[in-house]
Amino acid sequence: RLDDRRSREASGALLAALDAGFAARDAAAIQAQFSEGQTGGTQLIEFMAMPGARLTTRLTGFARNGEAAFATVELTHAMDEAPEERLTARWELRRSAGAWRIANAVIEPVAEGSR
Repeated sequence: RLDDRRSREASGALLAALDAGFAARDAAAIQAQFSEGQTGGTQLIEFMAMPGARLTTRLTGFARNGEAAFATVELTHAMDEAPEERLTARWELRRSAGAWRIANAVIEPVAEGSR
């Protein structure tokens, strides 16, 4: 459906804004991607403060149901003193005032040997 495609594209824009906020070390831009009252951005903001912290995201799955959606996101992160690592996250998204925001984020357990 057209609205599903637009919602997926808007979710991709949310990830791009999150990546840009992280690259700019802009805590307000990161927190703005989370639903009102959610503190999920706090962990990313704390990680961002670590020496050499880097983060990129990639949308790998998306399913929408009305004003809610689930996104599967590949997170790639590294620091000066730690090698690059890829994690998979499942994000619950909510649309509010025409914009998708992260309502809940869960990192999937890393399988042994996949680091």
